[in-house]
Amino acid sequence: MKNRRGSDFRVFRKGSWKVWVREERVSLLCPPDRSLLSCYQGAQIVQDLERSVVFSIPLQETLGGNVVVKLYPPPRKAGKVFIDFLRHSPAVREFEILVDLFKQGLPVPEPLAAGERRGYRFLEESFFISRELLETEPLDLYLANLKNRSPKERLKSKRAVSRLMAKALADIHGASVYHRDLHCSNVLVEKGPSPQAVYLIDFKTARVKSFLNYGRFIHDLKRLGRSAQNRRLKEMGLITRRDLLRFYSDYAREICLSRKETEEHECRPRSQAVLNKRWDRALRGLLS
Repeated sequence: MKNRRGSDFRVFRKGSWKVWVREERVSLLCPPDRSLLSCYQGAQIVQDLERSVVFSIPLQETLGGNVVVKLYPPPRKAGKVFIDFLRHSPAVREFEILVDLFKQGLPVPEPLAAGERRGYRFLEESFFISRELLETEPLDLYLANLKNRSPKERLKSKRAVSRLMAKALADIHGASVYHRDLHCSNVLVEKGPSPQAVYLIDFKTARVKSFLNYGRFIHDLKRLGRSAQNRRLKEMGLITRRDLLRFYSDYAREICLSRKETEEHECRPRSQAVLNKRWDRALRGLLS
């Protein structure tokens, strides 16, 4: 097993697989497949879609908690096949991004391992393993459960979630990472009347840039806002325009507090003033 220079994970070969791991104990799970259901007592399929299969596996004795395993089939679209021929699989890219974010103490799941199998450099399969975030639920489900609370408690919970989401998203954007697929299902909220933590998940389509691109960050905000305004939540009266404006205001406040830090990132010398103007204009458009 060899350690990549300057990295926080190890890379090794296991048959036809190339595997990235942060903990050597996780290498027992690599490479995973659907036989996990028969190999581990209590393992279950959480999500079975065309693009991925997600397992939850209890490993209290080995890792002290549950892990989430995502299995990705080979890409089917011709464009995706060509792109994945030239770069790492989405599972490995997500692993590398989350290793960096988790090291900075940002609200993301702890990445444990990832791997990919190729035939003549063409991607055939890939997987991603992370620690499961217990006592959390997706944002849309959390908001739907507020229906049974009093208006005062509902407003208090929504304000707490808004501040936590704004802080989490601003911190991740401050690390020059934009999500690109941010919606309610990819935001996990701690259960309870007054949540103390919010986590962002599913970074397989995320991108990291060495210079700040505020337009991409605004795209994350708009996508999350459209997702929160789904028909079910609007019919229940749980998400209003005022709630969205409150979230955008909280985000603007958090990103402005870190403006001095974000300006220290490497960026194109002539574009910083232009980016600041675009950023301020975009925020005014969201808050109008």
